[in-house]
Amino acid sequence: MRVIACAALAVAGVSGAPSPYLSPGSVVADRAGKRLYVACETAGAILVFDTDDEKVVARYALEQVRRIALSPDGKRLFATAGEVKGLLHEINPATGARVRSLPAGHTPEALVVSPDGKTLYYCNRFARDDQKDIHALDLASGRVTHSAKAVREPAALCLSKDGKTLWVGNHLPIMPANSQHVFAVLNVFDSATLAPVATLDLPAGAFAVRDAVMSPDGRYCYVTHSIGRFTVPTTHLDRGWINTSAVSVFDVASRTYVNAVLLDDTVRGAANPWGVAVSADGRWLCVNVSGTHELVVVDVVEMMKRLAAAEHPQEVVNDLGFLYGAKTRVALEGQGPRALAVCGERVFSAMYFGDSLNMVELWDDGPGAAVELPLADTRPQLELARQGRWRFMMRRSAISTG
Repeated sequence: MRVIACAALAVAGVSGAPSPYLSPGSVVADRAGKRLYVACETAGAILVFDTDDEKVVARYALEQVRRIALSPDGKRLFATAGEVKGLLHEINPATGARVRSLPAGHTPEALVVSPDGKTLYYCNRFARDDQKDIHALDLASGRVTHSAKAVREPAALCLSKDGKTLWVGNHLPIMPANSQHVFAVLNVFDSATLAPVATLDLPAGAFAVRDAVMSPDGRYCYVTHSIGRFTVPTTHLDRGWINTSAVSVFDVASRTYVNAVLLDDTVRGAANPWGVAVSADGRWLCVNVSGTHELVVVDVVEMMKRLAAAEHPQEVVNDLGFLYGAKTRVALEGQGPRALAVCGERVFSAMYFGDSLNMVELWDDGPGAAVELPLADTRPQLELARQGRWRFMMRRSAISTG
């Protein structure tokens, strides 16, 4: 009982006061790229950030907010919130007024709106084994019309460009870690009925799927994840011997795995790949690396050229030098970048432990340096529980060096 009481005090604070931290973990931009909506989980708020003036212009209270998404016309903002008794909220993005709140099951997380703005898809990451965890919500009636079952802990959703298929990234493998083959998978569903269309394997050892995004032309789906070398003895940690960080590429039309490229360098890891986005022209693939507090920007044209020309494509997933000269690692200010949004030629990264955004400009020859944009006037000192969570993530970074 003493341990439980201490844990409760560490999370809520001795006085039960709201957390002094923001913890920005999800970010979405309006179509013009003028406003960012930033979900701050521990602050219980969505911040509205003006990208021209580079400051917060509004704050909408929303307890335990997790993920957010905008309707295609930008007139409705949707947010998942809560844990055991999760909720789905519809919010007026202009005023912050809550239009309606609907029950959404256990730990509702990723969400995406259909191109026609009529359907919202969301997942329950920690649903029971006997419960369906992928849902299609008719926005006119507010009712779930179809549901499906993913493989294990659905954590990432994206729709094909034509809106006909829903791609779901499962956070963890379903098989035991001592199996001969261990890997997470993607589920592909028919978006109209959520009938299963395909189950696509990520490379051997793939786990910790965090995010997925479609290329602007709709040809490829990019998925961020880690790769564990479960079959090798733990004789050393460097040179990607135990863990590496990757982006897997899938062909959308054929629903096939193309390959996976590593974000690590030979003697420098890139632990905990998180949010992923692509520039509007399809040229730059941008990945937040949470463990090493970086933004990795990959030249997509060069990457695909190398993948097409690879003499031994099955070895690309093990090649720490494959992206040399085709990727740039940008050091970010603050700690723990997670979600990101691309607005024209600028990338905005949400720093979970830094309570800030970082802005990086994309030039013709690659990314510039990061500029930190605070989300609050002051930054509180890290209390013990917060330090523990931050150090845990850093420990994962140390273990996952390349």
